[in-house]
Amino acid sequence: MGSRIEARGVRVMLVVGLMACGSKGTEPVNVNITPDGGTVSLAGGIVTLTVPAGAVSAPTLVTATPSNGVADSRLLIAYDFGPNGQTFLQPITLKIKLGAIPLPPGMVASTGGIYKVVSGQWTKLAASAFSAADTSVSVTISSFSTYGVLVGNVGPAGAVLSLGAGAVRLTVPAGALTDPQFIAATASASAPAFNRRVSGTAFDLTPPLNFGSAASLRINYSQAGIPSFVPESTLGIWVLNGLTWSRVPGGTKDTLNNTATAQTSVSGTFTVAGDSLGVPPATGTNEPSGFLLISDRRFDAKTDDNWLDRGDAAFSIQTDNSSLFATPPPGLAHSVGVATYNAGFVGGAGPINTRRPVDTFNYTKLYVGFWVKLS
Repeated sequence: MGSRIEARGVRVMLVVGLMACGSKGTEPVNVNITPDGGTVSLAGGIVTLTVPAGAVSAPTLVTATPSNGVADSRLLIAYDFGPNGQTFLQPITLKIKLGAIPLPPGMVASTGGIYKVVSGQWTKLAASAFSAADTSVSVTISSFSTYGVLVGNVGPAGAVLSLGAGAVRLTVPAGALTDPQFIAATASASAPAFNRRVSGTAFDLTPPLNFGSAASLRINYSQAGIPSFVPESTLGIWVLNGLTWSRVPGGTKDTLNNTATAQTSVSGTFTVAGDSLGVPPATGTNEPSGFLLISDRRFDAKTDDNWLDRGDAAFSIQTDNSSLFATPPPGLAHSVGVATYNAGFVGGAGPINTRRPVDTFNYTKLYVGFWVKLS
């Protein structure tokens, strides 16, 4: 049998025979709410329903049953509220207290929001709000369904994250995300070879995300990891686009503290890398102003630096120690491209067969410089 009690002005009917075991908040609870309205607690005090007078026209037995909802690594807790589909004549307030719920490592309660299962997916309720006063999230609802709390290590308020065992710092500004996310940086095991990369600096930043406002990404590097033929002054952050590494524009470096920083609007695979020896100034005596140096690589660096080879028979790679490039890395000779022009050549498509794709740089103009040696 049940027993009638008065609880904060609400007439409720508690059903005897609830589960006697289980952790706090995991027991199904049934409460009878009446047209008088009021506030009732469910699930060991974790769930609170504030019901205004007139929200129901007759006594209604409501339930809160623990649920797995829809699988999501960010899901902290969820309940199936019933009767499923029950509508209210006036919105009621659902509050879920997070203080009594153990948070997974790295998760932050203040990122939490209340979500509803809609068409098999968690959909955030726009009015969901976090309260630091009692570490809770609350929202007004007009009907019963499956509701849950999703949390992350960063949410719409933004955060500064220390990732990758401290090797990566990601500063996410407020408003860059609409939902809580658990962002991680793990050493990349699948990044393609890149001989100008500083060892130990390739990280996969997950999950796949687009930031509404650019986030600041900083990666630490070690002096010992810099290739011998890459000047530290050329280091910056590079991002992997498909199988091609591209320098993230506008980055900075701190050679005193051994860090490289850049702004990014996406997650992905990033690394610290630089340019080879012999890189001329970005603006030389004969270069138009405002042009950015893309590459000054040896001609034989095709396979490891995204060069493409058309295979023209009129072009070959040879050694010429009198070339104007700086001293090559140890064990490598000066490599130059030699193009043979037939007598009477006056124009048209040249026989050069070594080129580097630059479409990922989004440049509208390209200034190409090369040395010519008569023989």
